Amino acid sequence: MSVIKCPKCNNEFINTNNKCTYCGFILNENQSKDVFIVLGNVLVNYQGVNKNIVIPKDIIEISSNAFINNKYIETVEFSDSVKVIGESAFENCTNLMKIINYNKVEYYKKNCFKNCGLIELEFNENTMDIGEEAFFGNNNLTTINYHPGKNIKLKRTFAKCEKLVNVICDKKYFFPSFYNGIRGDGRPTFLDAFWNTPYNKNMRTEVYKLYKKKICYDCGGKIKKGLFSARCKNCGIKYKVSVWL
Repeated sequence: MSVIKCPKCNNEFINTNNKCTYCGFILNENQSKDVFIVLGNVLVNYQGVNKNIVIPKDIIEISSNAFINNKYIETVEFSDSVKVIGESAFENCTNLMKIINYNKVEYYKKNCFKNCGLIELEFNENTMDIGEEAFFGNNNLTTINYHPGKNIKLKRTFAKCEKLVNVICDKKYFFPSFYNGIRGDGRPTFLDAFWNTPYNKNMRTEVYKLYKKKICYDCGGKIKKGLFSARCKNCGIKYKVSVWL
């Protein structure tokens, strides 16, 4: 016997005869465990207990809270038409480990995959924006392949991903500072993007080793040190000394 959540009334019950003990909803093959509520090209809500979800064709946007708190989902496969993942769309889907065919997604809204179980992520040139804490707390996440179409703010986007150790990216995407108040040409700092992750800790060590040798992490130029700050003579990047002391 298994405990499932009723797609109609959202109550959990022990499934003994494919019938909800609260509202009487019948879980038979004709009524499927997947129930998608769609308005136009927007997937508004999902009601179901399937582990593997395939988003219907022609969906452009997955609405805010569409899958929030669903504990059954393990994989989601997007159609090529999906461009927007709404706020908190998959938040707290703690068993969601893999998203498939998401290379056409352009906008990841705030908290959209917060507290999920994703293992790897890849962002390509189609990626235009990733919202605040979009992938916060994905504690299975180990690797990110990051090559979007432009510089993105990334405010605590991958924060508290406790196993994140590998980010494959070009230096042009991140400003080499761990102090929130210092910015360079619109790029996020390592602190902004990867707060409280092993990757952030490793990068602090790497940048500081170069800093002690008076070498700029960003361009390899010569660093001129001051009392509380330092600046690269070549590219002009400013380093906040006190954050490492």
